Amino acid sequence: MKLDRNESKIFFYDRPVVGEVTKPYTFHYKTNKPEKDGLFCERIFGPIKSGICACGNYRVIGDEKEDPKFCEQCGVEFVDSRIRRYQMGYIKLACPITHVWYLKSLPSYIANLLDKPIKELEGLIYCDVGEILYYKGTYPKFSFAKTVAKKPTFLRLRGFDTFRNREISIGASAIREQLADLDLRLIIDCSLVEWKELGEEGPTGNEWEDRKIVRRKNFLVRRMELAKNFIRTNVEAEWMVLCLSPVLPPRIETDHSNRWG
Repeated sequence: MKLDRNESKIFFYDRPVVGEVTKPYTFHYKTNKPEKDGLFCERIFGPIKSGICACGNYRVIGDEKEDPKFCEQCGVEFVDSRIRRYQMGYIKLACPITHVWYLKSLPSYIANLLDKPIKELEGLIYCDVGEILYYKGTYPKFSFAKTVAKKPTFLRLRGFDTFRNREISIGASAIREQLADLDLRLIIDCSLVEWKELGEEGPTGNEWEDRKIVRRKNFLVRRMELAKNFIRTNVEAEWMVLCLSPVLPPRIETDHSNRWG
């Protein structure tokens, strides 16, 4: 058995992972006990009473001779009830979602790393497929060919061969895949080379072009700094797209609801 509080999961070597909240319930209306796999579940967040599991069994806390450390019936760990103040759970999302702070912030972290306009990313995230497929003519438009006997309708689309061997995804999952494929060290090297090339060109005599070059150089500097921060802190770029939603500890939820009614 292994307890990993940083990821809000309890790992059993012979059991499935504990920590996922799958039910929206809190307490059972008859027994007044926390619902299993609910928002106040003792198996996920810890026991309500120190050393007492949901079945009512008791174990001495901190005694290494006491075995097992988890109840074999309900799976509750025999620990101090104060663990419910910081033990967190998680909800597995049906599909990935992009964190609005990383998308809408100025400058946008996601747009910075992918080197793409925010409008293009928003169209992809919000599943505005038509706008993305026809964006700047990058992808061919689908159109129906002449009727062919015994041939599926989709196979009669002009441009189908272009997408036959390609994986097409929309929404935040597409953003996550692009971020996962990034090589941050390569981004730093390429951005530095481009920044030096722009610096060697000098003024063009056109005010608009000069401003455009300055903006591009500033963008490259921000991109290199962002990539360095990700590498230094051991953070993966795809973590900006969420697949899990954290659940607050029960004690914090209760205190918050009592304060605001």
